Amino acid sequence: MSDKNDILIPDLPGEIGSKVQEMVDLIPSSEKQVCIACSRDIEAEVCSLFSGMLHSGMFEDYTFEFSSIGNDEDISRNAPVNRAARNVLVMDAQHLLKGSDVALLDYIAAHDALRAGLAIVLLHAHLLPSVTEAVATVEKVLEVKGITAPVHVEGKGNTGVWLVQHFISNPVNLDDVAREKARDIDVFVQASLEEQLARVEGKLETLEQAIARFKERRESFEVYAKQLDLTLWVKIQNYCSTHFDEDITKFAREARLLIDKELHAIDVQKIQFYFSPYLNYLWGEFLCNEIRKTMDVVRDDMEYKLASLTAKYKSYFGKEMDVLHLEADGVRAGNQPISFDTVDLYNNSIKNAVEGVIRNVLVFVASFHGGFWGYLLGEVVTNILMKLFGGLLKIKRSNTELVQLYSEALTQQFQEGLEHIKTQLKETLMPLLERNFKNSIHEIKEMFLKNIDELGQQYEGERTNLLARQAELKNLLNKMI
Repeated sequence: MSDKNDILIPDLPGEIGSKVQEMVDLIPSSEKQVCIACSRDIEAEVCSLFSGMLHSGMFEDYTFEFSSIGNDEDISRNAPVNRAARNVLVMDAQHLLKGSDVALLDYIAAHDALRAGLAIVLLHAHLLPSVTEAVATVEKVLEVKGITAPVHVEGKGNTGVWLVQHFISNPVNLDDVAREKARDIDVFVQASLEEQLARVEGKLETLEQAIARFKERRESFEVYAKQLDLTLWVKIQNYCSTHFDEDITKFAREARLLIDKELHAIDVQKIQFYFSPYLNYLWGEFLCNEIRKTMDVVRDDMEYKLASLTAKYKSYFGKEMDVLHLEADGVRAGNQPISFDTVDLYNNSIKNAVEGVIRNVLVFVASFHGGFWGYLLGEVVTNILMKLFGGLLKIKRSNTELVQLYSEALTQQFQEGLEHIKTQLKETLMPLLERNFKNSIHEIKEMFLKNIDELGQQYEGERTNLLARQAELKNLLNKMI
């Protein structure tokens, strides 16, 4: 056990390993390593006394260190004391057994191998009424602590000679000292590992509780989020079912009257090849306006629901997001528009649209391309019209014949086939509206859920690290058994 490497424990955590290395480095390699220890209030006097002895040459084979000890000092951390095979405790006879003196004696009492190297010197004994009583007091304390050590009174004989004789007659077994130091290191390592294990297991218990609470809140939040678009979509459906038929009927009546009026006021030859797409455009614009009205109706509810979702999110996960430095990027409740690709929600009234399109075909063509999605919806209701009148429109006809043909088309489009058109529009519009609406809401929910998933990953990563640390500490403790 005299080899320091014999007591090194491999794979110790850094802070423990460095302390162990420090303790190993303090193991004395010679019995001639001596520490002169005293309380701090007599440090200068002790140094002066022993400096003269050291210069006398009688201790030329010895290595001396001085250590002044505080009353509340942990001797196990005092490097000069721990590096010494022998300790000389110098006490003030007028103030015997101060806290610093008792601390050193307690340390020596716990190390059998160091007891042989202990010597005690009393200063200022000549100032006492009874030197014998002072020595007896010290010896009584030593007896109680199980220590046998010589006590020398400074001034009665040569202190240096007395110490040399004591060193020679009381050899120190370095192997025993090393074994005791190894025991100290083992105790320190085990206590440190157990303390760290207790901290890690405490963190694990707290973390498991946090993870359980996090999972409950995530499930609750996900349920709440799923209800969000369902609630709003039901509101949209209810609004559409209440107003759709009435709005379509009103639009068909007003559009037919206006178009019929314009047919008798313009050169119908100019719109011969644009009449069917023109009707598509009107229906598309009408539907875009219907969507806009629908979303205006549910906007307040949507903003309220999204604000509630954000509030619930912050209530559940705000603290964790702050601790883990995560942000709800891109989430802005109430400011999320419903996206319909390239749709433009037109603001023109039906009358202005009819007049503008019929009088200026070029304006119509530009508008038609800008409202492509609306045109596609409108096309659904004019397919039958094209089958009925498409061939006829390719034949050159007089104005009267064209007006008659267009009037028949209007009757087919806005009167006789209106119920069929309503069915077609419902079957086309509602699925598109639902898909785009839910996709838009889905983006908001996904932003929240993505951040919640990041929280879960943070928790799982922390748990993985703590479990690995726990296993490491348990393995190290098992090696010590």
